[in-house]
Amino acid sequence: CISCGTCVENTDAVFVLPDDAKAVVLQQYGDMTLIQDAVDACPVTCIHWERDSDAYEQLNDAEGRPIND
Repeated sequence: CISCGTCVENTDAVFVLPDDAKAVVLQQYGDMTLIQDAVDACPVTCIHWERDSDAYEQLNDAEGRPIND
């Protein structure tokens, strides 16, 4: 993520871009067409579909703060 904000422009119900942080997923569900548009528009292709929801660790909360284990 390069913090460009295209994902938030496509669907701010799913993605948020905290100040000075990388984009964060707010929820796993939303308008699938808009989510696909965000996937397609991401300039560094870091948004993608994943069948295993545990495959990737969420590093930041919606405010961009690191999530501590």
